Amino acid sequence: MHASYNSSVPFCSGFYHIYSLNLQQRQRHIEFVTKSKMHVIIARHENFQKTNIVYMLCKVRNLVCANYKYYYALAKNTNTSAFIELCLWSITTRMSNNVRHLSSTEWDTIDCKANNLQLDTNLTCGQAFRWRHFNDDGPTMIGVFSHRVWQLKQTSNFIHFRVLACSHWSIKVVPISDQNDTPGCKALKRRKLSSPKKCGYKDTKNTRLCGCHLREKEILIKYLQLEINLHELYQQWSMKDKQFLGVSKKFPCVRVLNQEPLETLFSFLCSVNNSISRIVPMVERMCQKYGDKLLDFNGFEFYDFPSLNKLAQANTDKELRQLGFGYRAPFISQCAKKVLQNGGEEWLSSLENQSYEDAMSQLIQLPGVGMKVADCICLMALNKPCAVPVDTHVRQIAVRDYGYKIKAKSLTNKAYKDIGGFFRSMWGPYAGWAQAILFVADTKPLPSLYTLSKNLDKEIHTQK
Repeated sequence: MHASYNSSVPFCSGFYHIYSLNLQQRQRHIEFVTKSKMHVIIARHENFQKTNIVYMLCKVRNLVCANYKYYYALAKNTNTSAFIELCLWSITTRMSNNVRHLSSTEWDTIDCKANNLQLDTNLTCGQAFRWRHFNDDGPTMIGVFSHRVWQLKQTSNFIHFRVLACSHWSIKVVPISDQNDTPGCKALKRRKLSSPKKCGYKDTKNTRLCGCHLREKEILIKYLQLEINLHELYQQWSMKDKQFLGVSKKFPCVRVLNQEPLETLFSFLCSVNNSISRIVPMVERMCQKYGDKLLDFNGFEFYDFPSLNKLAQANTDKELRQLGFGYRAPFISQCAKKVLQNGGEEWLSSLENQSYEDAMSQLIQLPGVGMKVADCICLMALNKPCAVPVDTHVRQIAVRDYGYKIKAKSLTNKAYKDIGGFFRSMWGPYAGWAQAILFVADTKPLPSLYTLSKNLDKEIHTQK
């Protein structure tokens, strides 16, 4: 069955035939079809209607992660031969990825002892809002970042991880870097389709990198900031601060995540005058409404974070209000438009190269972004470890545990800066990390909120 391709079988039957095989047979079949001369198959079915091929792609889109809307658009602008050829390439490529990742029990590993990182605590302490507990022959975490769906689990000496889905697998257009080797690429170049969807990692030329799995370990290490010597920082803070010494024994390995600036900006816009129990479902509903679906997994759907263009749409304000965002709704669309005017994600990411003060001054010019949200972005997405986000918890810690006296009843801009300066003078250039540890110690864990649940997207309506 897998040794040769039966070209006498009608094209549509051959298409479904692929899905009747077991995984090993399917993989061998895919490899054969990929290596064979596809134009021989195409020549036999030159008159096959393109709409029928689109229909078949729709029927199996959950397996191959194909974006069927793209194929409908492509069918109108490409000759039949090029269209069928591109579909075949797309199917075999995506199916190979799915067989390798979704159906495989193999995990990759990162050397990381349990006393160097508390994975569960770090992913559910209010830094990121899109991680969920999932029992998969033991406790694991599933979440979305860098345009991928990740599954992580921790043992005493390792972080085990695998990627369940990536935007590359459901890409809408052929990557520029693949076009020389991709069937039908000339037709794509002539038609000037929209730019390729980014895969989460960029090189110095800001181009899409294919073979994205090759750098996923690097991406995860950077996300968890495992290169930072946390034990050394704990020792420094403990020597300067007896209060921190007591807390550090209960929370010995809390790290600050290194997240994407765009997601951090709009996630923390949802945090203004809000609690974690409301922020988590709000962010998830925003992704479900405007993000691209990456994966159906065990009955649950995972979405990429929305693009700036999606968030800047004219009807975003009204739709977000219907989703329970309240007065925060207009800030989302207004902020997205302002970021686009400033240069988009490239401008936002460029703030990492500026000083803390300059980055703060530009961020607070964005609609809805105050000093606390700006500090969160600086600390968690722009590599500014000196940033100290000051909210109710941090203010209470300063007053209660450190005897800090605030003259004004409300947290004015001056009082905010003074509290941040107080902690920076005590903890040094990584003051934001020390603050994060005290914040975790001062807040209650919410395990049910971070459990993979079909009712998560409904919680926001019960908490209005």
